[in-house]
Amino acid sequence: MKKNKIKKEFLHKLEFFYRNLGSIWSVEDFTNNRDVQSLLKDYLLVLEEKGIVEIIEGNKFKITNLPSRHYKGWQQTTQKDSINGMKKLTEQSFCMCAKGGRISFVDTGSNSFVESE
Repeated sequence: MKKNKIKKEFLHKLEFFYRNLGSIWSVEDFTNNRDVQSLLKDYLLVLEEKGIVEIIEGNKFKITNLPSRHYKGWQQTTQKDSINGMKKLTEQSFCMCAKGGRISFVDTGSNSFVESE
């Protein structure tokens, strides 16, 4: 699995765990894979700088803020095209819900999305 995908999934889990199960966790609670644990431990340093977690000791940390408060707005939009100053959405576009989870398109019906710029 790619590093960016692992990080995104970790952020989603942090959001879910914090909202539903508590705030104190260890890297081992998220994976048994040692390589992934090492990646997440390094990523915790980045999240600590952003005020999302507080590293307690070793692999143990406390979630202090919701990741969705730091990653707002639609992601994976068009790079160049916009309508009234807003980037166009694509089938891959999504945004993080402030209540938890991710908002994305399941069925676009008869609407079409930008396929290329």
